[in-house]
Amino acid sequence: MFGDHYQVRQPTLSAWDFNYFWKMGEENWRDIAARGERQKREAQARIAARKAKLSAPKMAIVQEKGVPTSPVAPSAGFSKEVARLYQRPMSENARIVPALKAKLTELSPPYLFELSRRTFVTDKDEAVAIFWLAKLRAGYDTSRCTDTTVGGGVVMWNQTVADVIRYIQAHPSISKQGMKKALEREKAFPTDTSPAWICFHGIQAVSAAFAGKQLENWHKPRAQ
Repeated sequence: MFGDHYQVRQPTLSAWDFNYFWKMGEENWRDIAARGERQKREAQARIAARKAKLSAPKMAIVQEKGVPTSPVAPSAGFSKEVARLYQRPMSENARIVPALKAKLTELSPPYLFELSRRTFVTDKDEAVAIFWLAKLRAGYDTSRCTDTTVGGGVVMWNQTVADVIRYIQAHPSISKQGMKKALEREKAFPTDTSPAWICFHGIQAVSAAFAGKQLENWHKPRAQ
């Protein structure tokens, strides 16, 4: 149930990822446009070149119908399996929450964030502890990626637990207690889990996808 994001996948761009990084490109273009018409023309040429590359079949861009509605980019761990779980109604929490908690130390951060979101409905303080556990595990996994820009993908997950974060901001003492619980629970987690769910979100993966190349050396050896 919890394993699809452990699979090592080479970089592809979904419609969500395309729109996200394309927006970044447009913002960068606006920043440099003011530097002069010559640089503006150069920027336009680069954007045109990127559009041409993105239209090439070798990019293996995932095409989706309509406007992407995922709260998190697929490259940041929002896999199809996670998406299916996220879309299940809260009325199913009586089955979902115990099933997830039974395998707590096997869950990767995307599932921990989802568990926090669902737990908040019935146990807000416990949801806070699980939220900090998700943050701890996500921090551990991002530290094992060679690309230091992957952390932006972890921040995206805050959107899925907005209620939990608001509760944390309103109750700092409960947040502190939750952190302590998370630190204790994190000790039971294995150290050899795969960080693949987040390592393909950074700039290196996007650059490799633009170039139609395989991303190599995407994670640090476990000895480091």
